[in-house]
Amino acid sequence: MTDVNGYLCVLASKSMQRRTALSLLGGALTVGLAGCLGDDDEGDEGDTDGDGPVITDRFRAESREGGLVWFGDPDEEEFRDSDLFLPPSEEIPDPVELEAELDDDGTWESTSLDFPPIDVVPGIEPEVEAPNGFTGEYDEEAGLVTVEGQVRAIVETDGGEELTLEFPLNATSGESGDLEGEFDVRENSVLVTVVDNESVVEDTFGQEFVDETLNLPGRFSGDNWFELTLELEPL
Repeated sequence: MTDVNGYLCVLASKSMQRRTALSLLGGALTVGLAGCLGDDDEGDEGDTDGDGPVITDRFRAESREGGLVWFGDPDEEEFRDSDLFLPPSEEIPDPVELEAELDDDGTWESTSLDFPPIDVVPGIEPEVEAPNGFTGEYDEEAGLVTVEGQVRAIVETDGGEELTLEFPLNATSGESGDLEGEFDVRENSVLVTVVDNESVVEDTFGQEFVDETLNLPGRFSGDNWFELTLELEPL
């Protein structure tokens, strides 16, 4: 006679062996998948750590088309409709070029500056310079850059006389009055738009036609407008 109890024990043993094998297989698959996913996560962290900031030391900034400046008018629509373009423009194809040193504390200082003349009207193309260079702050993590300095524009009359205009520039990629800048980190460069709608311009060229053409002076905060896009690249 067949030993029923023994037969049942054999079946139970085989069932347990099957479950144990499946459990071990499932565990191996889980560990294997976890290992694969874990490797991917570690790779992502490595890539993130490896990216780092684009600008860390010396950098070069070059202006892009579309920059505008306007004086003595609180109306942004008038500013947008003005044709006082900053270089490069159709008339002045060369860009503004600047090289600078970035310090560990997040401040920077220009080491060279090339600012082509601005085309106002035929015959009036002020030469532009920054007597003391430009300085500012740069925080890539916060998405903020500032550009500060004294700007001097020089116009030479037909008689050889030099007329000068000086005014402060306190531009930011953040908010300034009714303007708001931009800060866009790219793979190998940073594209920023800096704006200034708060600085006042009390000075004039002292020549009626030139001053009226440029709508000078602009003695109140909000009357003067500056907007310029720059591409920053490490050196």
